Amino acid sequence: YGEGMKGRERERTEDNEDRLLVRLLEKHLPIERRKDELLNYYGALLRSRLAPAISSDRHQIADMIRKKLMAGGNSSVALNFTELNRKLLQRPVITEQWSLLYLLYNLSPLTNPKSSFRCFSSLGLKKIEAPSSKPELKVMTIREVLSTKEKETPFQLLNSQQPPGGSKPMSQISVEVEEEIVRDIIFVFQGIDGKHIKFNALLDTFAVSEQIKIGAGYHQLIKRLCELGWLYRRLSSFISTTLRTTSAGLVAQSFCSALQDELGDYYRTIAVLEAQVSFPGSRPSNSEDPGRALLPTGKNNRVTLRRLYSWIQEPLQKLKMMTIIVDYVQGHKGGALLSAFEKHFQHGDPLQRSFVLNILNKISKPIFQMIETWTMEGRLSEDPFSEFFIVSNPKVAENRLWQDKYFFNEKMLPSFIDTSLALQILLIGKTINFLQTCCHQAYSTAWTSCLKPDYFTYSNLTHLRVAIKEASATVNRVLIGTLFTEFDLKKHLQSIRNYLLMGQGDFIQSLMRALGPEMSKHWRGISKSTQVDLLESAIRNSNAQWDQPDVLNRLDVSMMPATGKRQSGWDTFSLTYSVSVPLASILPVEVMNKYQKIFNFLLKLKRVEVILTDSWRKCMAIFHLFGHRHRQLRSNNQSIIHSKPTSSKHSTSMYTPSSSSSSSSPSSSSTSTSSSSSPLVEMSLPHQLQKFHLLSHELFHFVSNFHHHVMNEIISCSWKEFMSHLDQDGDRDLDQIIRLHHTFLEKVNEKLVLWPLSDEMEREGKSSEEKADKDEEQRNLEKSGVSGQIMWQIHQIFDLIVKVMNIGDEIYFFLMESKNRSALDRSNSIIRSAPEDLNIILPNNQIQQISMVTSEYRSISLHLMSVLTTNQQNYSNMTLRLDFNEFFQNWLSKTSAQQQQANQSINQST
Repeated sequence: YGEGMKGRERERTEDNEDRLLVRLLEKHLPIERRKDELLNYYGALLRSRLAPAISSDRHQIADMIRKKLMAGGNSSVALNFTELNRKLLQRPVITEQWSLLYLLYNLSPLTNPKSSFRCFSSLGLKKIEAPSSKPELKVMTIREVLSTKEKETPFQLLNSQQPPGGSKPMSQISVEVEEEIVRDIIFVFQGIDGKHIKFNALLDTFAVSEQIKIGAGYHQLIKRLCELGWLYRRLSSFISTTLRTTSAGLVAQSFCSALQDELGDYYRTIAVLEAQVSFPGSRPSNSEDPGRALLPTGKNNRVTLRRLYSWIQEPLQKLKMMTIIVDYVQGHKGGALLSAFEKHFQHGDPLQRSFVLNILNKISKPIFQMIETWTMEGRLSEDPFSEFFIVSNPKVAENRLWQDKYFFNEKMLPSFIDTSLALQILLIGKTINFLQTCCHQAYSTAWTSCLKPDYFTYSNLTHLRVAIKEASATVNRVLIGTLFTEFDLKKHLQSIRNYLLMGQGDFIQSLMRALGPEMSKHWRGISKSTQVDLLESAIRNSNAQWDQPDVLNRLDVSMMPATGKRQSGWDTFSLTYSVSVPLASILPVEVMNKYQKIFNFLLKLKRVEVILTDSWRKCMAIFHLFGHRHRQLRSNNQSIIHSKPTSSKHSTSMYTPSSSSSSSSPSSSSTSTSSSSSPLVEMSLPHQLQKFHLLSHELFHFVSNFHHHVMNEIISCSWKEFMSHLDQDGDRDLDQIIRLHHTFLEKVNEKLVLWPLSDEMEREGKSSEEKADKDEEQRNLEKSGVSGQIMWQIHQIFDLIVKVMNIGDEIYFFLMESKNRSALDRSNSIIRSAPEDLNIILPNNQIQQISMVTSEYRSISLHLMSVLTTNQQNYSNMTLRLDFNEFFQNWLSKTSAQQQQANQSINQST
């Protein structure tokens, strides 16, 4: 009963449609038009699924109708349409309101009659032209049209009217010839030559045999049909060539497999077509295969060229798309192939986006499997074709694992994985690998529990980004906690600060006392075992003995190679602090070498400070021995200075003034001694000792202030800043800690200006005195820049301090020897005479050395302060520390003024 009701309702609906179409055609078209053909045409159109290529916006089409009416000058009609449209909106029973309005809009007489059916013809519907004569036409109902066509689909009904390629009529062709050509085309679809259609390799196309006499229209149709076979041939050749190539890669093989899966639907379509050609009238039972719904049944079931062309449109477009992609990605592999393929996903066609997404999910599986293995287990899966964007270097040692073993291959980085995500992926796997290899930690699934296997696909890339970020933070916390708790990273950094950066003062003082007597010897006579014994002695005599055994065992002595002027033990002695993995990743060999250079510089600075202290002590001892004689000399008769020395076998011209001086008149001698510029007074022992003492005091002032600047304002401040950043809360990774430590070392290096000149001197093995060519020295200074000039001047001052030490030792031993000889002479003499020590003067070479060193120091210090003052913006603290009373600044100003006056006088004279 229910089926009968539905059938009667369907018949009633069809009758209503017939009457409505007849009324519309009688109203809008002349009576002489072919109404029966139009009824058939529009009936098929109403029952088809074709749709115009515009959006179904009801308000837009209503607005278009309103504007069309207003443009025609029918404002009242436009108002009536607005009212009718409002009433239509209140009728929810009419569901297809947009379709109705769109049909009325295209049937309107206000529309350009030449383009009335343009919207339909663009969908494959050909405009029906008016006939030249008026034949008798029988009006048929839509039901009769459908019964005569045996319920063909609208696509078949419309495409059977005229062949593609324009409105040129085709010449007739016999049924037998057409059937043979259709069979050949079925072979062509499979890339195989047929009987009459063969592939021309020279022209790279399929060509029809000249024995077949057909019109130009059929030639054009066959050419378009053969395009499908040409595309299949291209794809098949690419797949077979790629699979035969051993170096194609896993991604390329997956791409070929995905193409073969997509060609599976194409193979089924060809099979259905071939069955229809071989057994006309048969219809396969499974109607789900592509193309089977289009196959005709009934009387007129022969496969023609025109029907064949209409059936292959969908696979033709699909193969075109596949061929374009294949041509674009050919020659790429791995991540580069994915990047090239992913560009086709950025397309406005939803069908192409769906097709590309389906294949992209398949061909990206090898890369995502490598990412999963790397992030979940910390190891690189087998990558025989180097397709992954993370590469390892198996030759790298364990202590360089973090820095050098794993790195990026940017060419293989897929475009859908941005740089930040790739860095996080690299960091996760490297951290897990570092924990297992260097920290000897057992792998825990809790480290990467947020990473689900389902996330490692292209479709779930958004979820993967969030999970990767969370996993990166988790493994970083595990690694940093392991380094700070189990391996005491901060403790070892503090130990390096105490011993190599001389942060523990009592140990450094004890070390300098222990090294002093032994290091003054030639470096060849000092063995490393002796230096180790001295180091252990310094540790036992300081608070360093209470340090942890693990720290003290890492402290060792290193003997540097002797080059150039390095002859004493001081020049070859150095301390080292050994670290092992995993700390060696933060403190590698090159970093420890920088620490060793800083220690060597600080040791030299400490040594010259000790030298000046010893020199001051010896100078004070000399003053205690000879200072009271100087006061006695000034209070007694000044003729004592000019009196002849007593005869003694030890008396020589070295100890007494010249004969011309002794024979001078008293008046003249009195005048000479009363003046501070008298040569006799300048050559006297107290005056020379005073000059030497003033020079030592100036050098000590420079060294002590420079030492204070280095230890407090450079090293201590930089270290405090480094520790404050290291103790900050928040997510930190090992790379950030390495960068913080590198920044600390670079800051100390920049402020100490150590490397530029010291490295050059080590390579050349020369000191400032060994550079005979002054032009070469100047060129080296210009190459090293401002920092090199400052360091050069400081090293020259250090060399001058060593000279002062040698001069002080010579003066001290000379005076003590002279004192002892004078005391022996007086004890052997019966007649007491004036003290001989009042007549002792220094040798001429020592006096000249004191004057030369004083003059050289003044020149170097002035040049140094000139450079610092010129670059005060970078070296303001050092300038303030060395010239706190502006002595050098005033001196430079005075010298500059004198130079300007001299230049002016020269210009005036010329």
